Amino acid sequence: MSGGNQRSVYSVPEVMGLKWDAVDLERGEVKVQAGRVTRDGHRSTTDEPKSKASERSIAVEEIQPGTVALLRSLRARQAADRLALASGYPRIRGWCW
Repeated sequence: MSGGNQRSVYSVPEVMGLKWDAVDLERGEVKVQAGRVTRDGHRSTTDEPKSKASERSIAVEEIQPGTVALLRSLRARQAADRLALASGYPRIRGWCW
């Protein structure tokens, strides 16, 4: 993990804003780089963290053992779905969810 004061959990917008380029499966870390926020009561968009303190790396195995294995499985499943669906795969690329 990076130095400094670290929170040990994610908020819902941070989880929903998680992209694969923020996930380091080898190190078991996830970087908070963005969050999904609701606009106009129904549209959602990606936004930067509210403060510099919100930008952080979290060692996910310390929070919940098995998270790295789960993320590896999810990534493999998404890759298989992408191949199976070809052009029908959703255009939202990079999102973990």
